[in-house]
Amino acid sequence: MKTNNRLPLLVIFLLTFGLATAQAEQREWKSSDGRFRATAEFEGLDGEFAILRREDGKKARVQLKRLSIEDRAYIESLGNAPRSEIVCVSLHNVIPGAPADQSPHQLNALVPRELVRQAVLIAAREELGMRTCDATLREPLPKLSAGDRELSLQISAIPYEDGTLRVRIWQGDSTNRPPDWSKDYQFGSSVTECYPSIVKMVSADSRQAFVKMLEQFGCHTLERPKAAATDFAVMEPLLLGNGVIPQLQAARFAHYELLAQPDTAPPLAILSRAYANLSLLTTHYWSAASQAFLARAMLYVDRLKGIEKDRAQSALVEAYVLAITGQFGPAEKPWGDAKKSLTSLPPWSRVIEPYFQCDSDQLLVLADQEPTIAQLAEWLVFRLAISGHDDRALAATYHRMRQSQQMPLQLMPRLGGALEFQRWAAAAGPELLLASLHHYLPSFTDLPDSVLQDIDWEASPFETAAAISSRLKKLTLDDNGSEPSWNLLGSLIEDEEFVTIVTAIFNERNATKRPLTPLIDHVLPGVMDHPYAAYVESFRVDLSTQHDQYIAILERLQVIDPQPHMQRFVRDMLPNATSRYANVGRYAQQRMGIEFTYQSMSERVDYGFPDTAAQQAFVTDLAQLAPHSTYVKRLQLALSDAAPTGDEAREWEAKVWDDVAGLDQLSAKYESQRQWEDAKRVRKRAFELLPTVQRCLTLSNLYYRERNYDQWQSILTEYLTSDEGVLGKARIHQSLAEGLMSRGLWKEAEPHALAAAEPGPAWGLECASRCYEGLEDWDKAESFVRLAAEGYQGAEICNWYLWCQRTNHGKIADARAAVSDYLKTNNHPNDLQRIGFQAIFDELEGDVPRAIKSYQAATAKRPSLWMTIPLAILAKQQGDQVALGGAIEFLQQVANSAEIARTPQRQQLAALAVSVLEAQPGQRVKRDSKEIGQLIDASPDPATQVDVRYFVGCLMDLNEQHELAVQVWRDAVKFGPQSRPNCTLAAVRLRRSTKQAPSSR
Repeated sequence: MKTNNRLPLLVIFLLTFGLATAQAEQREWKSSDGRFRATAEFEGLDGEFAILRREDGKKARVQLKRLSIEDRAYIESLGNAPRSEIVCVSLHNVIPGAPADQSPHQLNALVPRELVRQAVLIAAREELGMRTCDATLREPLPKLSAGDRELSLQISAIPYEDGTLRVRIWQGDSTNRPPDWSKDYQFGSSVTECYPSIVKMVSADSRQAFVKMLEQFGCHTLERPKAAATDFAVMEPLLLGNGVIPQLQAARFAHYELLAQPDTAPPLAILSRAYANLSLLTTHYWSAASQAFLARAMLYVDRLKGIEKDRAQSALVEAYVLAITGQFGPAEKPWGDAKKSLTSLPPWSRVIEPYFQCDSDQLLVLADQEPTIAQLAEWLVFRLAISGHDDRALAATYHRMRQSQQMPLQLMPRLGGALEFQRWAAAAGPELLLASLHHYLPSFTDLPDSVLQDIDWEASPFETAAAISSRLKKLTLDDNGSEPSWNLLGSLIEDEEFVTIVTAIFNERNATKRPLTPLIDHVLPGVMDHPYAAYVESFRVDLSTQHDQYIAILERLQVIDPQPHMQRFVRDMLPNATSRYANVGRYAQQRMGIEFTYQSMSERVDYGFPDTAAQQAFVTDLAQLAPHSTYVKRLQLALSDAAPTGDEAREWEAKVWDDVAGLDQLSAKYESQRQWEDAKRVRKRAFELLPTVQRCLTLSNLYYRERNYDQWQSILTEYLTSDEGVLGKARIHQSLAEGLMSRGLWKEAEPHALAAAEPGPAWGLECASRCYEGLEDWDKAESFVRLAAEGYQGAEICNWYLWCQRTNHGKIADARAAVSDYLKTNNHPNDLQRIGFQAIFDELEGDVPRAIKSYQAATAKRPSLWMTIPLAILAKQQGDQVALGGAIEFLQQVANSAEIARTPQRQQLAALAVSVLEAQPGQRVKRDSKEIGQLIDASPDPATQVDVRYFVGCLMDLNEQHELAVQVWRDAVKFGPQSRPNCTLAAVRLRRSTKQAPSSR
């Protein structure tokens, strides 16, 4: 079968049967009706067939049921009754070969696929009493006894936009042959109908059609164990426990009881809740674990509904499953049915209503009132905060749970919103993982002793977790006992460890750009079997200098069921051999599906939509899933055309008055329409609800723009007395220093600039450099910019050189040598950052012909307005008509197409460039300072403004408006940002145009 991206996802089932091992003898065999007799030696069993070797040496396969009772008893006496079969589920050809265009009719959703897969597993497990092994969950096939063999089935389950779920199943290889079993299901296409309609159909087939199919492939019902007297109440603390380990243990108990007593309500209710909890707790995994657990939860609750006589009890469990898995809207009906009929509700059910109503405050109240559900309530608040982008709830619960040291492990990779959170998460993650293992594993009475024997709990958390995971994954079938297997727990621990490692790497990467080799060497051995282990290994190499080694590592990656939260991995870490950031991950991007849950759809919001109508439709769907979410209200506000006024404004403010992120969004709307008083009022409210560094800066800047410097400084200074972390306070000091420096108060800014630089961030060091530059203390100014360049290495080394060129001070020879070495070392032909700076370096060094070639190389790799304009300017000055003609052709495309330009400012800039560059000698394009000012101010972004100022200055200089050019360049240098290369180019042009003699350097 060809491998392309239209290939269905395949599922493999492996059925293992025992073979004879006892010594047999020649004897007479006869059929059950006595009509046939033969002398033969019993050789073994093949499923439901006996293999007999006749006297002539030929073999015969005879069905057991066709043998006489005496012959079947003889086989049993030899110990050759069929041993327990194993059903092992794994995915095949998950990754099609090339990322070709995907069919628009196929839904990229994993839950429909998992509902089918898990239904077949349930048929084998609950109806036939077989063992199962699920490869979606990376559950390895347990070590089997000698003589066992496998039966392989491949399954394709693809949902389509027309509401068809196409299922195809093969026994053995599926290549170039029709399926052995097939069926098309028709499901509800709305976000609230899709999953329930599929569950109803495949759950029914798990009792009938899938059972018959497995029997056709040689399976049969196995003998079940005897039921044990089980107190199901002892499982309740496990279901309320923190992390995947107690949930998995609850599921193991329940599966054993269900195997002994099929179709009994208590174990079905426990399985439904345990798998719903596991679905929520694994949303951060780099796999489809969460979708698989969601499917199990929904299928088991459907079984519960079919046998539970007390409809209200089953409705209560159903409401819990739907709510916990993010199907908030659908959860309301069963919750209402249960409340009407039940006189008392168990404590765990009290979280259902506030969770599907997205009421974080009420969940925290419950956590205080009911200690037994405190952990459950708190990590539900975290889930709401993450899905709803609710910084207030995130911060409140973060501080609360940090004090109690009960942080859910799922939180660790999601604390990137605030730098202090991220650093704490990276530091605490490994310890929390170790603490969870140490707390839960020793208490499991059925855990084999070999797993924890001689484990050093004082060793590195990464080493300890890796050792435990490895031992669990190597356990035999007999060691595993109940479902889910201990092997599965080993894989889950490895997944948890992997995400913890990635969080630590991201933190280290943010703090410094030095090689991460020591960290990688320490953590990599523990996750070498993980599908994305090569991603961790890739941090050993520097992409800019070791491109080929980097690609060789990444070629070993297997992208399996990529998840939306893996965007950073896909965007940044999958370059291919032809372009540094060409998207080898495009296929992964295509495969990233969207599930009909609040968690998944809230992740999807940041994706691009083809048009406003598609975005509106998406938000409408999300509103059906989460009708009470303030996040949905925020999205509806974002889709409004302009800032609300009058009654509409009061209505919107009422909707988001307690939603910090909503207030931020509304204020941004007001600011875009220059409704400054409205913006201040809303920003104040947001800052009162959740005072953070960013909100402090945003609010203070509103006062700075109206020149209320006392209020500006008061807000910032007061925030310095808060319990904000070191880096956060450094940001405040940076803002104070920059505000004072912009008014020429260099001496007053000095202590704040030094405080910003103290923790060592590059932006703090650059702030201190700028302050001493204003004080004309050139040695100190250079020392800070050099410290930043050498401390962060890489392209940052260029900033030192740019500083020397811009200020006409410093050790320019040393800086030039450092940059030259960087450019020679980082010489990959597809590194656009290096090529772009090569052009700037050549221009600053006065080698214009070489600069033109460098700009041409950059634009050939990726057409860019910001590279084409300086190319055209240099070509015009140099008289290079070929280079000039090619540049003007692209500029005309930008000037004539709003789509290519992307913003009106860019389109107007391109049009100005074309008119100046095409002008004949002696001709002048009429542009006055007011028009130029409007073009520059069209973007509020300072970095864009300094670039546009430089370009406009050059164009005005070509247009023989030299005084205007000098003024624009002077503003570029004055207002900065000084770290932008175009600010340095403006300074050099300004110096040359005013004929200032360069100082001795």
